Amino acid sequence: MNKIIGMIVTLVAAASLAGCGGSDASKTPPPNDVVSLTPDGPPPILDDHGHGSHGPHGGDLIEIGKASFHGELVNNDNQVSMYVLGDQAKASLAIDAPEVTVSLKHDGSVQSYILTAAPEPDDEKGKSSRFTSQDPALATALNGGAEGVVIFQVDGKSHTGSISHDHDHDHAGHSH
Repeated sequence: MNKIIGMIVTLVAAASLAGCGGSDASKTPPPNDVVSLTPDGPPPILDDHGHGSHGPHGGDLIEIGKASFHGELVNNDNQVSMYVLGDQAKASLAIDAPEVTVSLKHDGSVQSYILTAAPEPDDEKGKSSRFTSQDPALATALNGGAEGVVIFQVDGKSHTGSISHDHDHDHAGHSH
């Protein structure tokens, strides 16, 4: 975020110095579609990477690795699903992995949960973009504000993403 603000300040300073030559271009009003960034961050529908904070299935997005993958965590009452998404976090990406591991720290202890492959109808045979668990303890921990990581293997390489509690929701039903 600070990098974005720094870049904007640099660009504004450079534009004002370049505009000292008396050109009438500086009098032209900005186009109506300009999005202004404020010190509070990008517009609420976008995060720092240009995609929303929620994925195509309505779940919370997770940055995985160096943004080559994203995860989308969907916590329903009876099932927790993690969808693997591509680098733009818009479309599902089937991977060759039988499971993903979610490790959470909650109430002072760490617990790991296995989400098994549950391929979507459009996934390539032998691959999955969706991984699920019906362990009620996982759903309870996530609802209770647990934080942790999701880990999975692709082509022999381990990929990890941080799961953090989203404070932009109604706190009914749980406390911090």
